[in-house]
Amino acid sequence: MTFRDEAKNCYEQSMRNYGISEQTIRIALWAFDTGFSAGVLNDSNRQAQFEMLKKLLNQNVIN
Repeated sequence: MTFRDEAKNCYEQSMRNYGISEQTIRIALWAFDTGFSAGVLNDSNRQAQFEMLKKLLNQNVIN
């Protein structure tokens, strides 16, 4: 499993823990995929994206 997949799964579990509806979770996961892909397509450095996700996880922005 890639770091991206792990971060996405963690994000999904966090939303489930807060009791967010399935429809909202589905939309949020689509947004996650779109945002991640857009960063890659716009020549954003993958390592920079991973570091940003790690920072969000470490700051408990994403549980």
